Amino acid sequence: MSKCRREPLSLKAGLKYRFRLINITPNNPTPQVSLLAGSSPVRWRAVAKDGMDLPSTQALERDARQVVSVGETFDFEFEPALKGDLRLEVLRPGNRTLAVAEVQVR
Repeated sequence: MSKCRREPLSLKAGLKYRFRLINITPNNPTPQVSLLAGSSPVRWRAVAKDGMDLPSTQALERDARQVVSVGETFDFEFEPALKGDLRLEVLRPGNRTLAVAEVQVR
């Protein structure tokens, strides 16, 4: 896990944001990316896969957890309704933390 301390990602409640998840690792175990409030995932809406917009039947709101295999790209729309602190977390298989970013909703 990176020891580098970064500034939190700052979002505004009521605005829509697009998160793009890309796995460009060579052959590493497939990570899971989650956007969490405490230990629970928030909700986001899938909007694209590998650069192509999803049809409306697949562009659904769901828990903010996604496994990203090598070479995959996913886009999600997130609109925070409430102010508070969130965490963007990347886990390796076995729930080993690879990276964490603080997200502040103001």
